[in-house]
Amino acid sequence: MLSFWSSYVLFFPLFLSLV
Repeated sequence: MLSFWSSYVLFFPLFLSLV
């Protein structure tokens, strides 16, 4: 579960920068 949140926190800003 923790790894899920880690990946979410890491990829969310990346996703925002792509959009």
